[in-house]
Amino acid sequence: MKVGVFGGAFDPPHSEHIKAAAAAARAVPLDLVIIVPTYFAPHKAGASEAYQARRDMAEAAFSDFPVKVIVSDIEKDAGGASFTVRTLQELKKCYDELYLIIGGDSLERFDHWYKPDEILRLSRLVVFPRTGYTGAETAKARLTQKYGGEIIILDGEGADLSSSVIRAMLYLGLKADLPQGVAEIIKEQGLYRRYTSLLEGIDKLLTGEKLTHSKWTAVEAVKILTKFGFDLSFERVFTAAILHDAGKYSRKYREAVPPESIGTPVEHQFEGAIIAEHEFNVSDRGILDAIRYHSTGRPNMSLLEKIVFVADKIEATCDYHGVEELRSAIYHDFETGFAEVLKRSYLLLKSKKREIFPLTVEAYKYYKGEV
Repeated sequence: MKVGVFGGAFDPPHSEHIKAAAAAARAVPLDLVIIVPTYFAPHKAGASEAYQARRDMAEAAFSDFPVKVIVSDIEKDAGGASFTVRTLQELKKCYDELYLIIGGDSLERFDHWYKPDEILRLSRLVVFPRTGYTGAETAKARLTQKYGGEIIILDGEGADLSSSVIRAMLYLGLKADLPQGVAEIIKEQGLYRRYTSLLEGIDKLLTGEKLTHSKWTAVEAVKILTKFGFDLSFERVFTAAILHDAGKYSRKYREAVPPESIGTPVEHQFEGAIIAEHEFNVSDRGILDAIRYHSTGRPNMSLLEKIVFVADKIEATCDYHGVEELRSAIYHDFETGFAEVLKRSYLLLKSKKREIFPLTVEAYKYYKGEV
């Protein structure tokens, strides 16, 4: 019996999960697919929803699958940290021929998994390529030379979609592409409401296009975080991005903003940081600085500051001339793309003969050598 093993947080499971498993089932072909919801992954932040809710969603997502499916509690029953190698060791006691299903992005980072050599001894890897991850064949050659074993690269390509981005959309009340059964469980169990109070606060400060812009800036920031696997938490990135324009219409704290910013288009970034601290109880200095400098930039920006700065200018509803080129630059190489976004922002202001805020000039000069 050829048995596929597909693990993950499934927080939530989405169409690309089903597409990847189905592609593996056809190609091998598989007789059985075992879905293994992660109980606790030591290399990631904790899942946003409880294990049982994620298990219920996985059951619903794969309820109409073309081959037999089992949703297994093997990692929950084992307790403690979930490691793929331990799961495979247990499954090997029951099934001789295991095929571990992973995404192309995971293959590129496979060296960093716990005991990759043992994983390849216990199972064959079945890799579903994703848009934007072009190194699957190179990674396959390197890993097989290093560890041996068999790696199967599937034909076709999945969309660059992640559960993190879908979570952001669900938190924000945006429509997400989910299997019907998963959507029903989310509604019935009231899942993905962690940031309700934060969003209710933003709803009171922003309306219309500005509220829509802030929501899609948060989605874009999470997308960047996920794409590059940066060592920042979802919560910090999401919070900074959704609050970045909190000061857009407020002048409540005008006496506390830099005097030179008063009456300029960038006054709101300073106001926003104060609102985040005093009205949303944000004490994280990194988050506050990401809000404080999201419009102007500044020299020597933190990674979080850069992500919010960029997301603000390339989010999905932005449609100015050249935005697609900037998006491509960002997702090809983040640091080079960031510097290009900063450069374009500076040159646009200069071409319109507007007075440029000193921080923007300083940032442009600081990063000028990187574009």
